[in-house]
Amino acid sequence: MFIVGIVAAFLLIFLLDLKKLINANQRKTTLLAYLLLLTTGFSISLLQILADKPPSPAVYIEKMIDFLLGGGTP
Repeated sequence: MFIVGIVAAFLLIFLLDLKKLINANQRKTTLLAYLLLLTTGFSISLLQILADKPPSPAVYIEKMIDFLLGGGTP
């Protein structure tokens, strides 16, 4: 359900902004930069929804300290 919402939101943003960008006679590089930023934002949003949150760095630090002190394997 979240994926459909994200796709709909980014599609709406794209359609509304593209109309204004075309009417303002923007250069191709401006349009490409806009599409790159929009695609990056869309990709990050999807990754946040689909992927598990990364563990805290403290988890890795504790594992390294335990390994160095002989408390276990990483």
